[in-house]
Amino acid sequence: MGLLIVGSAEGACKTSKPKPDRSLTISTEVTTVKAQKEMAILVTVEEKNTSHHKIYFLFPDPDRYKISVLLDGRPAPTTEMYREILNPRALPPNVLPTWSGGWNWIKPGKSEISAVPLSMYFDLSAPGKYEITFVEETNRGQPNSVEIKSNTIHIIVLSADAPAPRQ
Repeated sequence: MGLLIVGSAEGACKTSKPKPDRSLTISTEVTTVKAQKEMAILVTVEEKNTSHHKIYFLFPDPDRYKISVLLDGRPAPTTEMYREILNPRALPPNVLPTWSGGWNWIKPGKSEISAVPLSMYFDLSAPGKYEITFVEETNRGQPNSVEIKSNTIHIIVLSADAPAPRQ
């Protein structure tokens, strides 16, 4: 007596991405500013745990978020610091990397709020309309990784000789 199974394995190996276990909301107190050589613009990031389990993350982690900044629809210039974060130099073979941070977590239903110094990563001195969006990848490099995209905020930078903005 034998058993014959007829069917197709097509689709059996397909796995769906898990649903995001968090949300990202960004905001800033500055919506309009005059162009200056030294501008300090902070973006507040609220990361809310929307799951039923703790979310763990490394802290501090400068490349935790992919930050998109567009100036009038084109990528805004990045600073040397941000370029170094995105493309770190290779260490000599006799040097071990060091890191002074730790793990943190967000309990279900709770939020973690942090401030990102946007002007440390992007040159925001040119007048125009800036669009800022953050993206976080939940399990970088893993097959079950999910990208979580924030809302988009806008900052208008006026020329240095423009009248002071009304807030």
